[in-house]
Amino acid sequence: MLDAVGIRPPEDCGGPWGYAEKLEALGDPHHEYYEEALDTLGDDHDPNAKPDIPLIEARLEALAKKWAPRTRRRA
Repeated sequence: MLDAVGIRPPEDCGGPWGYAEKLEALGDPHHEYYEEALDTLGDDHDPNAKPDIPLIEARLEALAKKWAPRTRRRA
């Protein structure tokens, strides 16, 4: 069973430190990087949103089936 807190950072946001900086900027309309953070994260970004665990588990299960070893048929 999976357990997670918050949603993942978006791609190309500068890793954990870049994401933290964007969250800080998004919370302060006077921050010099506010507009950039708004463009990257959007005005409805919620870093505390609960991840969709059933969806993640379903996708992992589908990958496991796809990557499962196949038995060879005898000719």
